[in-house]
Amino acid sequence: MTTRDEALRLLRPQETMVAADPTDPYVDVPHPADSEPAAPEPTEDRFPRVDWHAAFALDLDDIDWLPGQLMERGQQTALVGSGKSGKSIFVLDWIYRAITERPFLGDRARPPIRVLYFDRENGLRDIITRLRSFGVTEQELDLFSQRFDYRMFPRFSGALDASTIAAAELLALVDELQPDVVVLDTVSRFISGNENDSQTWLEFYRLVHAPLKARGVACVRLDHTGKDDGRGSRGSSAKSQDVDHVWELTAGEGVAWVDKANDTETITTHLKLKRTHTRTGVGDDTFTITRRGIRKRGGVWLPGGTRHELTAWTAGAPDEPALEGTVEWLMQQLDAAGVPRDWGNRKVKPECARLGIRARSEVVEEAVRRRKTDTTYRSVTFPADVPQTVFSNEAGGTFPGNVPPRSTNFDVSADQTFPGNVGGTSEKPDDFPTFPQPYKRLGNVGERASPPPKDGPHGTCSVCGSRMVILYSGQDRHPLCGDPPAPTDQEPAETPPSSHQERST
Repeated sequence: MTTRDEALRLLRPQETMVAADPTDPYVDVPHPADSEPAAPEPTEDRFPRVDWHAAFALDLDDIDWLPGQLMERGQQTALVGSGKSGKSIFVLDWIYRAITERPFLGDRARPPIRVLYFDRENGLRDIITRLRSFGVTEQELDLFSQRFDYRMFPRFSGALDASTIAAAELLALVDELQPDVVVLDTVSRFISGNENDSQTWLEFYRLVHAPLKARGVACVRLDHTGKDDGRGSRGSSAKSQDVDHVWELTAGEGVAWVDKANDTETITTHLKLKRTHTRTGVGDDTFTITRRGIRKRGGVWLPGGTRHELTAWTAGAPDEPALEGTVEWLMQQLDAAGVPRDWGNRKVKPECARLGIRARSEVVEEAVRRRKTDTTYRSVTFPADVPQTVFSNEAGGTFPGNVPPRSTNFDVSADQTFPGNVGGTSEKPDDFPTFPQPYKRLGNVGERASPPPKDGPHGTCSVCGSRMVILYSGQDRHPLCGDPPAPTDQEPAETPPSSHQERST
């Protein structure tokens, strides 16, 4: 029975989708499914019951990791990265080591796995060149035939988010080949819906991820980031909600070392693999990786010269160094060199050249923009011993301490009574000074004004004896009255009135 016939057998009677043109698998038209209604499956098969005794008897402390400890068996994972960051190369190296029982990223060698790979991005030359650069030999091709099923530019009968027959075709292959992992490269090539529409990914989960997870088959789908790499994958946030883990791969600037004697060059690229979303929280969250590749100068990559090495891994320490060539790395370099954060591109670019800091023009421009607008930064040239003011919660902060610098937003929210307090709150900072309330000199309409106290509400001047006004509240004398007379046993001589007394008379 062909894959398509098997897929049709699995479908319920409904309208399904097939390709309108055999040469164009992306355009769908209605296609009638089997006309005979299928008998419903038994209730226990459709609604499997949890056997609590058997479930609690399982040893769940022993995690069934796949090689590299990036995911467990049966989990659904997304690998996100910008274009040309090396997602496909990274996954291909992982697969090569996983099917040949080699260690990967510091993890021990584990039992081999079977992989079903659907690729709509890379050509045959790219695939073979990369595998040779990893060191694949002809003696290993038999293992590849048994454990690595690679489908180039597959022609499903429709999109995997919209066509039940297309999803059934994929699942029929899974049932036939029994892989441990299914890879989709790249997921946007297998859908027809809008990436910004959450319904696209809800349907993709229903048709692909949920059936794979029910079968205990893991899935790795490669995805692109948007224009801003820091905001994760492009499109709807539902992308990160229908998988168990989301890993983001960030690549720094590649550095070349030339070996003139052998006419080769070694390209070293620093990578950061960070888990941004997880359903279980098990395992490490961040890996720092170095990719090395050796090639003839201006030529092809040499066999066995490309590999991914684990540099370090952390649980997401906030002070970990940024990858060389990234915006964060350049910002750290500029801070370490004491470059003022208010400098623009015209000053920063020649300063980078003077300091020997190599970075692309767009990286410099983004670093300059972030250094000017990022409120979490503090000036590296600002004196560290400046005392804390009542308007800032941190020494060296801006004024007011909770208002971003260079702010142009002068909108006032409802019930706002202090800078930064919105939404009906009126609390002031704990260290904000409390001033005495002014004396109520005039009452409201129909109300008698209260007479002032004899010695005044703000105290009495210790020199001239007159009342203190609110301007000098908290002081013991007027500034123009001078120091009080020193105590003496003699009768004080009559002194001329002070200038303040002269004005008051």
